[in-house]
Amino acid sequence: MRKGKNHQDDDPWGLYGMMDRLGLGDSFSGDMADGSADWTGKLGLSGLTVRALRSLGRGAAGLLEAENIPVAETRMLSVPDGNRSIPVRLYRGLGATVDAPLVVYFHGGGFVAGSIDTHDGLTRRLANAGKAVVLSVDYRLAPEHPWPAALEDAMAVALRARHRAKAHGANPERLILAGDSAGGTIAAVLARLMAETGKSPAGQMLFYPATDLTRARLFREMRGGLGALERRGIDAFRQMVIGTDGDLSDPNFSPLFAPDLSILPPSYILAAGRDPLKEEVDDYHDRLKAAGVPVHYKCWPKQPHGFLGFGRVMKDVEPALDHAGQWMAGIC
Repeated sequence: MRKGKNHQDDDPWGLYGMMDRLGLGDSFSGDMADGSADWTGKLGLSGLTVRALRSLGRGAAGLLEAENIPVAETRMLSVPDGNRSIPVRLYRGLGATVDAPLVVYFHGGGFVAGSIDTHDGLTRRLANAGKAVVLSVDYRLAPEHPWPAALEDAMAVALRARHRAKAHGANPERLILAGDSAGGTIAAVLARLMAETGKSPAGQMLFYPATDLTRARLFREMRGGLGALERRGIDAFRQMVIGTDGDLSDPNFSPLFAPDLSILPPSYILAAGRDPLKEEVDDYHDRLKAAGVPVHYKCWPKQPHGFLGFGRVMKDVEPALDHAGQWMAGIC
């Protein structure tokens, strides 16, 4: 537990209290007042460390989502990429056939946190909802591996997945790129890059994706009475993820800025009504629609950002993923 501080004064999201309840309070550092470049330690969110943020995600996942939701099959795979390999977890949904959609899924977590374990419940539910084979990618995280390391891992897995689809018991022509939050960013950027090289997926499925990182809305005034995060967190985020000289408006990081979206495949966009990212999610949807891309938009008005990971406590999770599964069945 953080000593010498009033949690209410410097904890706008209630993160310290949640960490304490999860038994993770000792993972915090002091305030980031000195502008330290120790990005493996300090995130700048009221002194929250990267280690603490990752611990928070793991602890919250255990509280908010059920464990071991039944699926037909799950196993670990290793995708080679040069002199290293990328961990991937395969889920075969209940009822999936040899013609099943193949979903390559990228977890959320702001590019610095999250894992295939924190999103295990979500990906299990998605595999069942779509009667699909889901490949959940444990891509490299910043700050240890700045952008575009995550995108490079995503590309390697997506191309390998299509090549190995039949071996996984899925249809290579039914490849869908999917992700939530930062993972939705990865999926959207990758879908465009693949389309530009004539290797377009059959669809992209984006759950409350971050599409315009110049807004950094998760580090600004939050809706719904959640408080405000420190502005220094924006600079910390930039330096950790893409470096001091990184361009947040690069279309290969902020997909909303891509000059031509007309080449993109059919798209599914899920928005949350109480999400600080909703405006940029809606803007991306509007640009897809204006470009003539077949796009299905679904907003869950009472839900916050990240709600698909709260399956144990939020009743909208199951119908939301069922709705996404129905779209999968209809577009490919």
